[in-house]
Amino acid sequence: MLGLPQTTEVKKIIPKRDLYSKFELNTAEQKEFDAAIRQMTIVNEISLRTIPALQKQEQEKAVFVLAVQLKQEGCAERLLQRLCRLIDQRLLLALCYEDKLQLALYFDNRILLNEFMPVAEQKVNLQGTSLNDIWEHLALQVAQLTPRAGLTPAYVIANAGRRAEATFEIFCIYILLRIFLIASETSRLYRIALTAIPKNSAVQPTFTAKSSHEA
Repeated sequence: MLGLPQTTEVKKIIPKRDLYSKFELNTAEQKEFDAAIRQMTIVNEISLRTIPALQKQEQEKAVFVLAVQLKQEGCAERLLQRLCRLIDQRLLLALCYEDKLQLALYFDNRILLNEFMPVAEQKVNLQGTSLNDIWEHLALQVAQLTPRAGLTPAYVIANAGRRAEATFEIFCIYILLRIFLIASETSRLYRIALTAIPKNSAVQPTFTAKSSHEA
């Protein structure tokens, strides 16, 4: 899956019931998981055991690819975040629905997502010489961002988020400005129309509210 080395391939089904009992999920939380997720299977393990050529560093964690079979296309981000926090591993989620797949990854307290696409077209590359490098570059790939010389992947992702927020704010300001200008122009044209009508004319523009009883 995802074009990863065969040495990383594993198959370990995670029963939902085991997850519920281990983390003592209440009935409402269980129902939310059941409504969205059909099955979960660990399909790849990226670690020093499966890729011995990686440099060993302190406090590094392996990366696991968790294939999540969905009951419908798409999954709430809060549910994905909850899942990642419960399992507490570095997880690359492969969200599968019919013949399409979407990648999700919990990085720096936020869920990163790419687009659903045919399973055969979803690929990732393992970049870097350590598990930390690989994890950060996977986050860049899922976020569909390009590495930048001299900047850490974490900085690139955080900065992209700030740019997106700023772009949205600018768009909102633009929409409000357009509404204001349209309203101002409408008011100006109305005043021109009023001045064009002779004061002694029997025809005067009026605005009346419709009665709720009128058809």
